[in-house]
Amino acid sequence: MANVRRPAVPDAQAADPTAPVGGLHPLTVLCIGVLVTAVALPESWQGWPYAPFPVFHACLAIVIPLWLGVRPTGRPWPEIRAHLPKQGRPFAAAIAFIGGFILLYSLAMAVLGKTRDPAWNLLATYGKFADLYAARYGSWIALIIVYVFLGLWPMFGEELFYRGLLHGSLLGRYSLPIASVVTSTLFGLRHSAQLVYLLPAYPYVAGAAYFVWAFGVSMIWCWVHARTGSLYLCMATHGVNIVLAPLAIALVIR
Repeated sequence: MANVRRPAVPDAQAADPTAPVGGLHPLTVLCIGVLVTAVALPESWQGWPYAPFPVFHACLAIVIPLWLGVRPTGRPWPEIRAHLPKQGRPFAAAIAFIGGFILLYSLAMAVLGKTRDPAWNLLATYGKFADLYAARYGSWIALIIVYVFLGLWPMFGEELFYRGLLHGSLLGRYSLPIASVVTSTLFGLRHSAQLVYLLPAYPYVAGAAYFVWAFGVSMIWCWVHARTGSLYLCMATHGVNIVLAPLAIALVIR
């Protein structure tokens, strides 16, 4: 992760890229990150009225960064076109990580005879989710809600909060590896927390796989964010990941 630069900052911080976000100390922002991430845990519990959809978490992840002045700057497509051709190394790292993860994960399940086991196979786990969604909310309502929260919101809300606010703030005080690992750990925990909906039969292996996946792609997005300062580029590639990653896993893990 050499030759990186500080991410671009909102207008209020433009004079000093290491200035605290919204006037807050990076450790204060980290505490906010922990609390907002933790909110998703009870919202994923079956006893919660609108579980497993993290409505409050999703709102906080957008409102707090905007309130603190963290938002993308410039125009989306010109910025993406300007930065994308220069991201050869992050792109290669993403291909290596995704390919290695899918290969090792599928191989481990095949060797252990767990390919169809929802406790191991993340896709099978989400198959159980789909059945539970439909039974609780009705198929069309479930489809619409899943599309909003799993399709549209993450590419905007998660990037705004985890890369824009949390990672951007930590970079003002800590090194890129430290800022990225802390950000990605919370990002991974946020995703594995979704499977709490299946308690008391939490799929620990699938949950661990989900954490590793989210942690790995987050590290790459943090790298891109530090290299370019572009939230738009992170948002765009996040959207691509949401669409293509499950398809790639499904082709290998059958």
